[in-house]
Amino acid sequence: MVVILLAPCVAGCPIPISHTETVSPPIVGIVRWPDDRPVRNVPVAVTAGFGSTCAEPALRDSTDAAGRFSLPAAKKTYHVSWVIPNFDRAVPAYTLCIGTGDTVLPAYAGLGALQGDAPLDSITCVQWSWRDSLRAACSGNIERSLVSGGRWIDGEEAGRYPHHPYARGLDATRQRTG
Repeated sequence: MVVILLAPCVAGCPIPISHTETVSPPIVGIVRWPDDRPVRNVPVAVTAGFGSTCAEPALRDSTDAAGRFSLPAAKKTYHVSWVIPNFDRAVPAYTLCIGTGDTVLPAYAGLGALQGDAPLDSITCVQWSWRDSLRAACSGNIERSLVSGGRWIDGEEAGRYPHHPYARGLDATRQRTG
């Protein structure tokens, strides 16, 4: 009888202790075109979790005349803590979404903090067009998607990536296959 009563607590026990997590840190960033011109009045949003659809943002902003944006930290308070044996809590994640035409798409994945404040995330984004559709790629403290400099090789063909100031000094060599 005692085993049956204790079984739910072995799987996980709720404890009425409140705690606050930083879902996303304070974020500052800039959105530019490939030729380094600022992208003005573009919607920017933060949603909780990796792989978000950007449908329900926690925070919103838009770029100014210089292509810059700024978002405060997003925090979430839980009033119950769960204790689960052999289970480590995961650091909260967020998705930065950038407006691309008539929609807002995921462009960057970052991390918050389990306790206290998360450090500022400085993000640089490039908006570009492919097959008549706007796209965005971003680099910041956690995810590095923009590459500057380097070269590519594809069989007998080879080329170089140009150096761009928005790539935050990243340098890479890429070998294409296929």
